[in-house]
Amino acid sequence: MKTTTWNVIGPVLVLIVAIFIVVTYIYDQRVQRTVVGHMPDPSDVPGLNVYGAGLTASDEGKAFLRRWEINRRRLDAIGYDLEIILNDPAFFRDLAAVEGRGGAKEDEIYQSYAKRYQFDRKLVFTVMMHSAKGRLLERRPERRIRLRVDGGAEYEPENLYETNRSMEYHRQAVVAFGRSDGTSIVSPKPKILEVVLPAASGDSTKIVRWNLETEGRQ
Repeated sequence: MKTTTWNVIGPVLVLIVAIFIVVTYIYDQRVQRTVVGHMPDPSDVPGLNVYGAGLTASDEGKAFLRRWEINRRRLDAIGYDLEIILNDPAFFRDLAAVEGRGGAKEDEIYQSYAKRYQFDRKLVFTVMMHSAKGRLLERRPERRIRLRVDGGAEYEPENLYETNRSMEYHRQAVVAFGRSDGTSIVSPKPKILEVVLPAASGDSTKIVRWNLETEGRQ
């Protein structure tokens, strides 16, 4: 009797287990495809992928790391930290060197950056905000940010590009400053650049400065 019962139940149990395994596998595959399909794109901040990757082990990579640190400024605001990186021709030259690793390709990469960011007539910066508390998307410091050139004229952002990796805890943007008449803001070549973040409620005016004559410019 027991043998007869097992002969009936056994195949059914095996079939149930097999169906469970197949369904679980299909579900896992769908979940994996969903997760992969919604993975954010690589950051489009100039040089950030290089900065955070193993590409910096080469001589070109080490040179770019030095350039990144030379060009980076940090300041604390109420509720978040701010990093501002000057993306000048020397920055893009070192970036093209590590991405192209010499040869004609290096110049092609540099020229593609020049076409995209127009740093031959604009001053370009990366602005990154970080906060453990989040809610950064509610803050808009770029609406108040100004650029002061050689202690004189101040400029508002000509354009601002919010990158594809911005979120509540981290925001990334590329900000370009130019003259309203379209003439070059970098001719004659400036000596001192100051990014000014006017005072917000409860905070003081913040200023970060670059001395282009003493910071290893080429």
